[in-house]
Amino acid sequence: MLMSPRSHFRKQGRLTDSLQLNNTVLIDSTLGKDTFFLVTWSKQAPAIYLRDPKGTQITNFAMDMASKMAYLSIPGTAQVGIWTYNLEAKVNSEILTITVTSRAASSSVPPITVNARVNTDTNSYPSPMIVYAEVLQGYTPIIGAQVTATIESSSGKTEELVLLDNGAGADAFKDDGTYSRYFTAYSENGRYSLKVRADGGTNSARRSLRHSSSRAAYIPGWVVDREIQGNPPRPKMTEDTQPILENFSRTASGSAFVMSNVPNGPLPDLYPPSQITDLQATLEGEEISLTWTAPGDDYDVGTVQQYIIRTSENIIDLRDNFNNSHRVDTTNLKPKKPTPRKPLPLNQKISQKKMQPTYSLPLKVSTTAISTQDCPTSHK
Repeated sequence: MLMSPRSHFRKQGRLTDSLQLNNTVLIDSTLGKDTFFLVTWSKQAPAIYLRDPKGTQITNFAMDMASKMAYLSIPGTAQVGIWTYNLEAKVNSEILTITVTSRAASSSVPPITVNARVNTDTNSYPSPMIVYAEVLQGYTPIIGAQVTATIESSSGKTEELVLLDNGAGADAFKDDGTYSRYFTAYSENGRYSLKVRADGGTNSARRSLRHSSSRAAYIPGWVVDREIQGNPPRPKMTEDTQPILENFSRTASGSAFVMSNVPNGPLPDLYPPSQITDLQATLEGEEISLTWTAPGDDYDVGTVQQYIIRTSENIIDLRDNFNNSHRVDTTNLKPKKPTPRKPLPLNQKISQKKMQPTYSLPLKVSTTAISTQDCPTSHK
């Protein structure tokens, strides 16, 4: 018999200034069977307070002092809604964890799940890591979720990384339910662990795609005697998007990876911005408007310093003599951070007066790094 996958929530706290670890756990309508609460400690059993969505306090945790754990199994199907917990440590410098697991409430409705992984389990500085999280309901991608990765070194230093499903940087395809990001913020050599949390609700949706049978590349137009001849608009793929009308929250532990050759001290700025892969030029009256998804300062993380846009009537000259081509004024263009939200905030936009109908408009981005001579270095 194939068991339905467990969805789980896990929270750990090293209590120093405060003796309490409290938060909430959301059980949505797709979950509820075999719901199990597990609390662990490092020194002394804490006081455990748990309330169900109706506010009823639940106290019948089974205590296993030898294993330093307490557990509770919810009979039947757990109530849908927000469960509230409060763990009170009895001693200082305590380490408490709470893990909640639950299975699908119905065999006919698969739960939303998140799976986390990295591109390799061993890596050497300065090569970047790529973090992936796949958010699905059954085989259907969930788009519009807020997905955050927490990467922890062996010494306990953590870095948080918001993963994106925008088709830029480390993310191969937009809105396919796989959220990705480059990771370069190494702090030391050794093992790094990965945890991912996915939250969603009214801004999220299930998406199924039916692709056109044609795999030919779309050509928007061509130039004849210095005049632009346009093709019909790109055929749109048929998509079926269903909104998710309730909130959900999932966590998952991903595969660990081991880093080597990480230098001591502050790391040099070695990483350029990601390539811009979705640059679009649109004629709007006497102007050419450019839109693109913002890259980051280090691949898809951070904010670039500036954009350099140059134009030419000859694409070969522009390629071979970019620095001497006409430069578009981008003084008022403020770079934005990569973002997982809707398409409008993702796009940078700038307009240029249409001087000639056959302009080519490549785009480069630059970022500034301070070298040992305290001089700016440009990545393009």
